[in-house]
Amino acid sequence: MAKTKKLNLKDAVFVEDEPRKPVRVITQEQACDRLKITVPTLLKYEGKEGGIPRARTICGKTVYIEHEFEECIKNAPFRKLKGDAE
Repeated sequence: MAKTKKLNLKDAVFVEDEPRKPVRVITQEQACDRLKITVPTLLKYEGKEGGIPRARTICGKTVYIEHEFEECIKNAPFRKLKGDAE
């Protein structure tokens, strides 16, 4: 009979955070629809300008993680207006 290893509770890590939520993804087309831009413009913002988080490839599709994409939009700088101080 094989011996089973007892679980040592001193080595266990307990996580008391809220339960994990599923990661939601949006497609490249959905990202373009949200920003009202074309795919080449989206790729330009994703690349050199660094405004949008990098896309991932999952099951052969280009997708963005929704919360990263929304966080990027929320943290975008406000547009400067004529009367704003510099």
